[in-house]
Formats: sequence, C-alpha cells, structure tokens
Amino acid sequence: GSPMEYQLHASTPQAAGGVRTICVHGLPNDVRLRELRNLAVLLPGYESCHLAPGDGRRLVTGFVRFDSPTSAAHACERLQGLQFDEEMPHMRPLAVEIARRDLDDDRGGSSRRDAAPAYAAFTSYAARSVAPPPYPH
Repeated sequence: GSPMEYQLHASTPQAAGGVRTICVHGLPNDVRLRELRNLAVLLPGYESCHLAPGDGRRLVTGFVRFDSPTSAAHACERLQGLQFDEEMPHMRPLAVEIARRDLDDDRGGSSRRDAAPAYAAFTSYAARSVAPPPYPH
C-alpha cells in the first residue's frame, strides 16, 4: 500500500485478545447515552454502546462494541484525544483504550445504575484514579 496507508496501520493499537469493545474515558458527567451513540454510530463496525455512571470515585465511562477487534482498534485511534464538548474547553480530551472484555448484548444500551460496579472488570483505568490519564501534547 501507500506510505500513508502503512502509517495508519502502524499506529493502530493492537486489539487485546480479540476484544471488540472500547472504553471511553473523559466524558462529562452529564453525558447522555444518545450523545455517545451519535458519535459511535459514525465509526465503521459500530454495534452498541453503554454508559457506566460515575459513583463519586470514578467518572462516567463509555463502552462501545464493534463488529471486530480491527474496527475497535480503528475506533480507538479515531477517538483518542477528541475534545468531546467544545463548550467545555477545560475538560481533558477523551482517553480511549481497548476494554478488557466485550460488552455483553444484554448490557448494550442500558443505563441501570446497579450494573455500574461490574464495569470495573472491563478496564484497567477504572480502578486507578478519578483524574483522566495525562494527554501527550
């Protein structure tokens, strides 16, 4: 392929163990599932999404499932560093990673508060701290 094509593939994060779900950190606390879905539906291979509400210790985390690990890896690349809300320039850009495991069909699109604690298993980030990871400039 072309040099540009090579660069795109060379910088694509490797999907861990065939996982096709991504974790989206740095969403504002008032984010709605519809807003996450409207962003994700533009990405190739989108299947479903879920918001795990913050609980005081953790911020809201978005989970988005795609049709393949490759689609998930490309979505990571596209969303990484995106300024989610331009009316809130003080917010850090999005930090995106491949989830530890896939979003289940029965959880896609739900927003039940009692489901939130289970999401700690999806991401290494959730257990660390409330502050988003530092964004390289």
